[in-house]
Amino acid sequence: MLTLLLLLGSVACTEAVINSYKFDQWSKCYFGAYDVTNHAESKRCDHIIMTMRKSLMDIYRKDGYDWKEDFDIGLAKAEADWVNSLLYKHSKHRRTKRQATQSGPSKAKPRKEVRMMSLEEWGNFTLAVNSLKYEKIPGSSRNKYDTIANIIRSNPNSTMNGPGFLGFNRAYIELFERALQELIPDITVPYWDSTKDFYMDDPKESVLWTWMFFGDGNGFVHEGPFANWTGENGDRLFREVGENPSSLFTLHGLEAIFARKNHFMITLPQPTDLTKRFTIEGQQNGVHAWVGGQMHMRELSAQDPVFFMHRAFVDYIWNKFIEKSGADPGSDYPTKGGEANNPENTMHYFSQNTNRDGYKLDSLYEDSPQCNSTHKSCGSVWLKCTYFWKPFKKHLCVSVTRGFC
Repeated sequence: MLTLLLLLGSVACTEAVINSYKFDQWSKCYFGAYDVTNHAESKRCDHIIMTMRKSLMDIYRKDGYDWKEDFDIGLAKAEADWVNSLLYKHSKHRRTKRQATQSGPSKAKPRKEVRMMSLEEWGNFTLAVNSLKYEKIPGSSRNKYDTIANIIRSNPNSTMNGPGFLGFNRAYIELFERALQELIPDITVPYWDSTKDFYMDDPKESVLWTWMFFGDGNGFVHEGPFANWTGENGDRLFREVGENPSSLFTLHGLEAIFARKNHFMITLPQPTDLTKRFTIEGQQNGVHAWVGGQMHMRELSAQDPVFFMHRAFVDYIWNKFIEKSGADPGSDYPTKGGEANNPENTMHYFSQNTNRDGYKLDSLYEDSPQCNSTHKSCGSVWLKCTYFWKPFKKHLCVSVTRGFC
């Protein structure tokens, strides 16, 4: 199966990329292991990454894909008008500044862990997602899903490697949710708590990677609600769960985040191997790589609907950090991370908001299911309560396997 790393190991890519830029140089730039405040180094990395992208285009074409344009694209006027209508037309539904109670908007429905949804809720969500995928925007040849997914493809520095990531991610999930609610009111984006899969004997065997939920986890997606999806350039949706050297979220990783006391400590730009375990962004990158396929390529990651469920869990973690730390996000925006992450800079694609405004948005979630020795129900047939002698000496809710279907 075609992956980014395998591509880089191919003969074509060896000739086009590795001879020009050593793999470790490209890897440092792509995964953010450089100083974003160093202008010369940032410019060098931009050049390396752009050269890599052009080489990938050639490789994809040789492999049978028909790419009609570069990864970095913008929205046409009709598409931008539709996105803006989601953002500003229904202003009364906009989430408000966080309240002291941490309870979120009084009329908002909380988002649930995906395995806690009823069959009707899951069916409505996947129906709405597919409707976005196949409904064209008036005056454009592009469908609504791809239009939203393409926002992440423009590769803005303010959406990664620093404090701007959290606010943008929250606004982006809400934008997607509003698009769904145009089709089915009150629908919410479920979150994927991947710790529930990490502690399985084999996370690749999770029931999520079946026709009931996300569809195939290995290869092209032929079954499930997102079966046979293609991108606007003909690239087929594919995954390689568990094949790349990375990790899902872990409870130890989350504990490291929750032990921090301010946003500076969990949004370190370009975290090192030592500090990335304290950052939400550093840990969530591993899930992208673990799923593989489009999810492993930043510019294409939102082409897979799993992206939005994973990123909703990232937002859930941020909520939990705020609750546990007591940090006020409205006044705790870190002044670091390079010019793109400046608190007063306009948030990418959310032109009426600054990066700092992203920290004033609210979101509401149901708690991820837990169990213990006296309450051994996880509240879902898709989860089971299992006792772990090591390393916890306690009960945890973990996913059932694909054999359950």
